[in-house]
Amino acid sequence: YTAEASVKDPAGNEAAAKDDGSVDTAAAITVDAPALTNDNTPTITGTTTDVEEGQVVTVVVTDSQGNTQTVTTTVKADGSYSVD
Repeated sequence: YTAEASVKDPAGNEAAAKDDGSVDTAAAITVDAPALTNDNTPTITGTTTDVEEGQVVTVVVTDSQGNTQTVTTTVKADGSYSVD
């Protein structure tokens, strides 16, 4: 977007300025899965930025044979999430 401002003083002198900006429309997310575990249902955690509390996070877990399991959770007030 572009923002422009102008002014004119009582003597008729004019000045103007213009600046460009942008709106960050992309949310950010991280995921942290345990590197090595014997647990069949390890806790997977992560954080989000610019995501409202209660929004749904979908986590897809793929095993060594290519089988997938999809689980969902919601974002907490602090931006974190976790699934087991």
